[in-house]
Amino acid sequence: TDMFGGQLVYDSLGKKVTNDLGALVSIGPNAVEYHNKLCKAFRGDEVILSSLLRNYWMVSKCSGNDSAGNTLTSPLDDETRMRLQRAHKEPQAIDFVRNESGYVMTCDELKTLILDQVSSCDGFELIGYSVPEKDAVRGIKDGHMNKNENGELIDKCVIHLMWEETKSKDKLNSTSSRVPSTVGYEKITTDKFKYRISLARE
Repeated sequence: TDMFGGQLVYDSLGKKVTNDLGALVSIGPNAVEYHNKLCKAFRGDEVILSSLLRNYWMVSKCSGNDSAGNTLTSPLDDETRMRLQRAHKEPQAIDFVRNESGYVMTCDELKTLILDQVSSCDGFELIGYSVPEKDAVRGIKDGHMNKNENGELIDKCVIHLMWEETKSKDKLNSTSSRVPSTVGYEKITTDKFKYRISLARE
């Protein structure tokens, strides 16, 4: 796995690993037990989480513009930065909250998925998210399996979203002002070990 316990992602030939989250390899029941303990500790380590995941779950704002070129009213000001830091202090379920290819989702990728649940995110830029462990329900935990009615393994979590306005309030319409603060996340593992990701507004 990677350092957080997520499955390594291989190329189409199944030979090369594309991964920037480190790697842990364990063989034997005792080693696997410590492997899992290490991954759990890494998922709760603020320094490691910030160092390895910053480019995924936070938008880097070197300028005052978002990805669409709109001018931000207050790009990553101190208050916003503190909110993100507080959200990332607690343990995260980042080992299974991934996209269908197995990679950690970027803010832009997550926003695209959210657009399937809301009519518009116009006027707002997703600048960060967190996936608190306290909200997670794992498909396999302590030897028990969490399955849906079709017998498929299902992992669940709540993704907490942080937005930044890209338009002044007088230019926001009623639709764009209702972006969600959280979305429910489900990763379903089919009998062929294929993943199916779904988001639902909380």
